[in-house]
Amino acid sequence: MVIQVMNEDSTEQEKEKINNMNKMKEEATYIVSDLMLSQLMKQPEHIRSKVYEMLQEHLEKKKYLSEN
Repeated sequence: MVIQVMNEDSTEQEKEKINNMNKMKEEATYIVSDLMLSQLMKQPEHIRSKVYEMLQEHLEKKKYLSEN
């Protein structure tokens, strides 16, 4: 996801537009996450377990990278 950034030359209207777009992108991320989770819950247990395991590994890797 690309987050737009304002610079010092941005007008107030441009800044407001960028802020609104970023808020909409964040909201869309939550909606998609909810949809993905609801679809995951419909899957058999072995698939849910594997996805959970992969998610844990990803979070641990992300935590490790942020610490170093």
